[in-house]
Amino acid sequence: MDGVVKTSILTAISAITVYAGLFLYLNGDDENTKKKNTKNKKKKNKLKTTSILNTSSSSSSSSSSSSSSSSSISRNSSDDLDIPYGSSNSINSENNNSRNKFLDGEDDDSHEISTSSSSDDFTQNSPRTLQDHLKILKSDDLSNHMAIKKLDSVHVLLSIVSYSESLALLSYLNSLSIVVDSLNSLLALEMISANQNSLIRQLGLLLGNLLQYPENHKKIMETRFIPTLVNLINDDDAERSDFSLFCLFNISSNEECGTEIILSQGIKEIISLLESKKANISLKKQCLHILLNMYLESKNLREMISSENEQLINVLKIIKQTQKNDLSELASKILQIDTDHQNLINTNDFNDKNIKPLYIEDEEDEDDDE
Repeated sequence: MDGVVKTSILTAISAITVYAGLFLYLNGDDENTKKKNTKNKKKKNKLKTTSILNTSSSSSSSSSSSSSSSSSISRNSSDDLDIPYGSSNSINSENNNSRNKFLDGEDDDSHEISTSSSSDDFTQNSPRTLQDHLKILKSDDLSNHMAIKKLDSVHVLLSIVSYSESLALLSYLNSLSIVVDSLNSLLALEMISANQNSLIRQLGLLLGNLLQYPENHKKIMETRFIPTLVNLINDDDAERSDFSLFCLFNISSNEECGTEIILSQGIKEIISLLESKKANISLKKQCLHILLNMYLESKNLREMISSENEQLINVLKIIKQTQKNDLSELASKILQIDTDHQNLINTNDFNDKNIKPLYIEDEEDEDDDE
């Protein structure tokens, strides 16, 4: 009996021990699980913070690249419409700087960014308005580096000068005088680089476009630049000849400008170019258009041209007989106008010679009556 009781007690103790061990095991497993979960959460939080930082840095780089692309796009569009460009780039750069300051813990007031177009050193900032481009052209700096900047500004102005509103605005801003001064400075140089020579051509083209505006005809007279244009008619550089004839054509319909062309030996230079074998048809055609404009403009210009009429008429007759293109047609028109003009002069001379002095006859009749 005692043996059975002892056995039961031992069995109960062993069972309790087993259950206690299982209970401790299970509790320990739960604690380990909680610890693991806590560690995993910490790792996830670290990964999140790392990804946020990476995302912010990547977004800043992408925004900077997008800002540069938007700046280039805005610059191309502003060339045509004269819309101030560069502002989007400034805004994005300021946002990037503020973001970097926030990440680096710097003070926002550590430095400032100035993009004002009214800055004294306008050549260091991107030009954003017509006034900015004209300021660049007005600069006395004739270096090769500055010539490139001026070329960019001339291209911008050429892209908008075809619009009547822009042409009127440029005239109001006294752009013609600025262009003429730039041309005078460049043409006075003894040695001219390739960029400076390109600048001369583009400035001449811009001047020709500005002279389409009638209000600028008086201004070009005031600059005394017409003799310079006449001297460039037979320049060795065909492109200089081209823009000079373009300018002269646009002012030849003005009687005062036409008179200045003639007084500056313009007819002599035109005859020389028409006789030249090197000059292309396009240049000769422009010369004939200038002559036709002056013939049609006024009687005074026709009479002034007649002073060199013989040589000019001979050249025009040769062109009419030998050329089979627009030159022949233009020469024929000029010859016809000149013929009509000469016939009118001869008729007037004839009438003047055959007018009877009636007052003398009246006096003789009175003597007879007495």
